[in-house]
Amino acid sequence: MSSNDNILAFEYVIGTLRDSARTEFDKRIQQEPDLLQQVNYWEQELLLMQDLSEQRPLAEDIWPQIQKRITKVTRRKSVSWWNPIALVATLLVTVLVAVLFVSSSDFNNEFPVDYVAVLLDEQGEPQLTAITQGDNRKLLLQWEALTLKEQQSLQLWAESRSDGQIRSLAIIQQTDLKSLSLSEANWRLIKDAKKLILSVEESGGSPIDEPSEQIIARGVCVRVSS
Repeated sequence: MSSNDNILAFEYVIGTLRDSARTEFDKRIQQEPDLLQQVNYWEQELLLMQDLSEQRPLAEDIWPQIQKRITKVTRRKSVSWWNPIALVATLLVTVLVAVLFVSSSDFNNEFPVDYVAVLLDEQGEPQLTAITQGDNRKLLLQWEALTLKEQQSLQLWAESRSDGQIRSLAIIQQTDLKSLSLSEANWRLIKDAKKLILSVEESGGSPIDEPSEQIIARGVCVRVSS
């Protein structure tokens, strides 16, 4: 791999690669495994700058603080969730979520946090945080004030980093669900996910196996542990 490709991979991860250059780089990632590996390398290097080994006691108001930080960062960037910069803007906040939640009573401290996604609505407000830990094959969920009408379901999707396809992870009937058990196939989807997407579907999930137009939140899926 050339030094220029290494620089491009770094700029892609931190969000300074823009417009047509980013679009072209996205295409190359899907076709060049070495380039994808370099992107993954820089993601991990930047995240490893955070010390995730130290367990810290949690304050009672820690989740509201995380919410405020996410909202502050995304609004300061003045971009919507559709812009790649909005996703990069929440990268360090996503790491903060992992650091602060790793010692929470909802998590098993025997396992490291592997993947974190903070799903934001179009206004940059967090709606769902999803975290995986180690090999226990569970997706741990933290919800905001979402309500479902009768004859509606929520559906969680993973957008592949490898081929760009969007595939279903789970159909969710209530917004107080704390965790989802992942099959081997769904665990592979999480590991390959570029983003997670949350949509509103008719009861029972999407009949065409793709998200409806009612996408209510999405967020970059970040690998925390190496």
